[in-house]
Formats: sequence, structure tokens, C-alpha cells
Amino acid sequence: MIERRQVEGERLGSGPPVARIRSGEGQAEDASALVSISHDGDYATAVCVGHEPSNGDTKS
Repeated sequence: MIERRQVEGERLGSGPPVARIRSGEGQAEDASALVSISHDGDYATAVCVGHEPSNGDTKS
């Protein structure tokens, strides 16, 4: 699911897209990540980089 980030002030176009990462079972909230979209002529590529936290790398 892609959502639009709320940006205050003037901007060009619709603004940067944000990916909504659905939370897993037992997690309180969904996460968000920025998406980079590149295009050239007839082709487009979208990239979203994320990580899965290990046991010692969790949010408080």
C-alpha cells in the first residue's frame, strides 16, 4: 500500500510517496518507509529499503 506523506507548504506535484508496512502479529503499529521512484521514457523503477529488527534491535 502506498500512501502520500502530508507535507506543509508549497510543493511540486503530489509529493514523495511513502510505503505503509503492515505490522506483524503482536506489533502495535504499522511502519512507514520512503519510496524512491526513477523513470526514463517508457520504464519506471521503485525502490524501498527496509530491515527486519533482530532480537536486540527493537523500538522502545
